[in-house]
Amino acid sequence: NTEREKYAEIYDDLKTFIEYASVCDKKFYERVSAALLFTTTKGEKLTLDEYLEKLPEDSKTLYYATDAQQQAAYIRMFNEKSVPVLLFDHVLDVRLAECIEQYRSSDKLHFKRVDSDIDAFKGNGEVCVDHAKSFFADFSNEKLQYQIEVHPLENTELPVMLTISEESRRMEEIMQMY
Repeated sequence: NTEREKYAEIYDDLKTFIEYASVCDKKFYERVSAALLFTTTKGEKLTLDEYLEKLPEDSKTLYYATDAQQQAAYIRMFNEKSVPVLLFDHVLDVRLAECIEQYRSSDKLHFKRVDSDIDAFKGNGEVCVDHAKSFFADFSNEKLQYQIEVHPLENTELPVMLTISEESRRMEEIMQMY
């Protein structure tokens, strides 16, 4: 075992303290940022820089899942594109991601939940827009303010993909706390 492997084994025991201190104090984050480990949905533990190396060239979007079972279809689609997905299953994970976006704003990093971005999966095929919109029209009334967009997907096995923008979802989660 290397020192890194030993550290990865005990990291889960330290994670809460490290993440909480990183969220509360930017200076603490700056000191430990190279040692922060993020777990992927495949079980790998990576630093932020190691994760960024695995992304397609010039990509600054980091994808995460909060529930590997519920978001399995989305995770599989990212895995098929060889894009690793981080697993944020801890209370502080998403809050830490928001802080990293702020702390490293010059890097223009952006965390997105796997079910919030369809752009990575748009295909070139044809789709019957009118039929699809009428099928989901019941959900788009003015009171609920849903917006329906119809796009062909690369993965033709997936009949439909529902998304909520990252910003809207984060705001909704904040509102639920109060």
